[in-house]
Amino acid sequence: MNPSSSIGRFELSDNIKSLFRQIKMVQPDALRIAEVVFELNNFDRPKDTAKKLFIIFNNLENVLDKRKYDFSLRNIKQVM
Repeated sequence: MNPSSSIGRFELSDNIKSLFRQIKMVQPDALRIAEVVFELNNFDRPKDTAKKLFIIFNNLENVLDKRKYDFSLRNIKQVM
């Protein structure tokens, strides 16, 4: 279970837990994903374009209010 969203949930019993495999999630490499998307769309220099895009988004994230604007991978991918 996701410990950060445990409101209204209860702990699973051990016999049910044994049916599932625990996994850990890592943060995806957004820059590499952007490079691949640009390459699939036949951009001339996908690595340079992805780097420039992330420079722009990093600057915007530092300047703008984080409560109003979300610069997650899903939203960045919509721009591409």
